[in-house]
Amino acid sequence: MKELPKDFFEWVLDIMGFYNVKIDDDFVKGLKNVNRYTRAGKSGKVIYCPNCNAPEIVYNFSWALATCPSCDTTSYKHEWLIK
Repeated sequence: MKELPKDFFEWVLDIMGFYNVKIDDDFVKGLKNVNRYTRAGKSGKVIYCPNCNAPEIVYNFSWALATCPSCDTTSYKHEWLIK
């Protein structure tokens, strides 16, 4: 049986598999940051979290900060990624 480390949160994240997550480099290479010219259009636009690369659909870009529903990290609009 695996020993519990001193830090409980490190143990939980290890068990949940967050330390073993590998980001696909080819996926990240195809993305660019949201800029002031980015528009969503009628059907919305898929943007990706700068921390965990989780997708999120937005229908406008009239915001300055957004919180990722997956990792609960707040990031500025210009840090978010788009294809």
